[in-house]
Amino acid sequence: MSLLEVNVLEGIKQDLVNRGILDRAKIERIVDTAEEKKVPFLSELIDSGHVDPEEFTKSLSRVTNVPYVDLSEAL
Repeated sequence: MSLLEVNVLEGIKQDLVNRGILDRAKIERIVDTAEEKKVPFLSELIDSGHVDPEEFTKSLSRVTNVPYVDLSEAL
């Protein structure tokens, strides 16, 4: 994993904590579960239902400074 990926991943974790979606202890449990299952943290985070994909996208947007755009009702 590159340094950029690590920084983004840590930023997403911190954003989820800052917004009150998850606490740090819950994130660490998800990390442990992902390691046990040998799956990426983000897959475990979303696939297990801990974080809605929309909330993940919002966190990713905040961390990467790319504007969030909801296109679900664009059509």
